[in-house]
Amino acid sequence: MQYHFPDDPRQIPPAALYELEKEEPGRRMAQLKWDGFRRPAYKNLDHWTLHAKHSQQKLPPPQSLLAELDALAIPNDTAFDMEWMGNRAVANTNGRHWFVVFDLLYDNGEWLGETPFEERYSRLSRLLQEAKNASKLPTPNIELGIATGTSLMDLFEKSKTMPLTEGIVTRTKESGLIGNLFDVTKNPLWNKIKWRQ
Repeated sequence: MQYHFPDDPRQIPPAALYELEKEEPGRRMAQLKWDGFRRPAYKNLDHWTLHAKHSQQKLPPPQSLLAELDALAIPNDTAFDMEWMGNRAVANTNGRHWFVVFDLLYDNGEWLGETPFEERYSRLSRLLQEAKNASKLPTPNIELGIATGTSLMDLFEKSKTMPLTEGIVTRTKESGLIGNLFDVTKNPLWNKIKWRQ
């Protein structure tokens, strides 16, 4: 399985979110933008490799969190895009560390670049639930990042009440993955809208 950097969203101002929702209602799905370290994870030969865009993000997560990731009954040649929570905001987490999994990059060795986000998310949700059900150990600190296709503005406003989020990320339901091999590429169909810089 060849490593691909997952895509990055473009940043747009909150005012532009109103326009997106008004002009193209129902075309996008939104997820919370968490204030953690992005750590895409690839499983190969029963071993997880975690990647990072920046050197400061390359700190190793706690062994207990990695043990939960190992305990998931995930097939080899699977890759998640996810966020490591806890390291940057320990005052707000009471020492808790967890992963928020929000996209599926590879499924059983298949690169999902041509697969629409709505389908990738559905597959991710099913895969993660089946893996948790089949795991021999509990994995409470591996969470699915909820994606909604309802009001983007409602989720953006909700994010303002949550101390560990910065806003939202929207994707068109049909958006695929660019997956550059050598650097992170902005996906024109993805937008991040931050209330906190």
